[in-house]
Amino acid sequence: MHPTSQSRFATLPAELHGEIASKADINTLSLLSRVSHSFYGYCNALLYHNVNNASVPTLALQQEDRLPLTGPHPATFVKGVTILDRDGFYDEPWEDGEKERLKEHIPAAMNNILKYAPKDGIRSFAFKARYTSLPEMFTVDVPAWRSLESLIIKSFDWNAQAVMISENILTSLCGPSLTRLELDVHASRLPIYNLLERLPMSCPNLQRFAGSFAGNASMQDLPHLLGNPAFTFPSLVEFTVAGVDNLGPFLRRHPNLQVLRFMQSSANDALDGSSILPNLVRFAGEASDFISIFGHGTQPIEHLVVESDESSVHDLLRYLRSTNSIRHLSVEPHSLNMYCSNFIFRWNTIQEIIISSPGLTTFLCSLDYDAGKTLNHLNTVYETILGNLPHLEHLKLWIENMDAKAKESLHAKHKKAIQSALMIHNHRALKSVELKIYEYVHAGNTDWLEDIYGFCFVMEDDVVVSVPKLNKVESRVMINFHFDDMNEL
Repeated sequence: MHPTSQSRFATLPAELHGEIASKADINTLSLLSRVSHSFYGYCNALLYHNVNNASVPTLALQQEDRLPLTGPHPATFVKGVTILDRDGFYDEPWEDGEKERLKEHIPAAMNNILKYAPKDGIRSFAFKARYTSLPEMFTVDVPAWRSLESLIIKSFDWNAQAVMISENILTSLCGPSLTRLELDVHASRLPIYNLLERLPMSCPNLQRFAGSFAGNASMQDLPHLLGNPAFTFPSLVEFTVAGVDNLGPFLRRHPNLQVLRFMQSSANDALDGSSILPNLVRFAGEASDFISIFGHGTQPIEHLVVESDESSVHDLLRYLRSTNSIRHLSVEPHSLNMYCSNFIFRWNTIQEIIISSPGLTTFLCSLDYDAGKTLNHLNTVYETILGNLPHLEHLKLWIENMDAKAKESLHAKHKKAIQSALMIHNHRALKSVELKIYEYVHAGNTDWLEDIYGFCFVMEDDVVVSVPKLNKVESRVMINFHFDDMNEL
């Protein structure tokens, strides 16, 4: 930078420096923090507002270990903490020794956050990890974060002592400032019932509540709790549940719900969704449940995520033809990575869904092999979708392919077909296309689809451009079960 320009930049008000830093992403913040002492002050604070696994080693450092760096410890600036698991079906594998190093550093990092961060500064905490437990994280003190707004916990089958201490930690985290709570304790020994029973008193301001309880021994009396008039949250607008039956009484007490998701539940016990949930605009769950609750009314649903199959899609089609309010539609299979006949929709079925939903701006579905086996077939797919959905902005497709190893060729065919369809229909609304390619696998008497890879395209000046993944493409069930899978209200 020219000296004169640098001096002029340095004379800008501190508020403008802070505003510039606040617009930067993590990588840019890291670079800006090395520009000058003043930028280090602005950017270092922002770098540690929301911390995750990658931040743990730095947060674990003691002050003397940070020399020659001076100034406040990075833990001072923390407002949100996210500790996640990288094991499992959804995530990238661990690097050698990464898990062990992380587990070693987490207690010191959390203790520094408790020591340096203001008690009213922490706003969110998310914990979903198999390699450690809550008691192993908080070894010195139980967190007492007075302003915590968001709490997300996935509990695994910890030992008896960890379970007992975890209940105390969760109790301390559930306070009146909490507006978002997500608990996944299915098949866990964590005794969650007592905590839930106290929620209306401890967290009276909950707006978003999610729970997965199937297999949790302490939840046998949950239907009774849901039927208790005292178990009510006046501000609740978003509710997600799995593994619970008889939701009727609970739903009737919460007419302000705008988002409802449920799986493996019997929520359709003589309910009339249009009358008890007049404000609902988003639904995720079984297509049959949605139709039984809302399919005969005039509910203006805008965001619909349903699991269906060829045998039950006809009722869904009747509903789609009767409404023009849906903007986001995701039609998902009952069984993914299982038998192919249960997973894939025939192209004719998808075509009927498209024609029945002309107002869509986002569309997600799965396609069989026949829909994309040649360039001509792909041309038909994209021309049909863009020709019938003039307002479509985001398209996500799962596509079966018999020769998924031909990655470059398949990528080129999709890119060419999308570009051709855009030109034919002069489609100007489309912004992105995300594809997930599955390969047909036959072994013995079993057939299944195996997740291979994905493609992402964006439109720049009416030209299709290949990009890295826009968002993490889930490799199993696409249903938006967790809050962070869905756009903010």
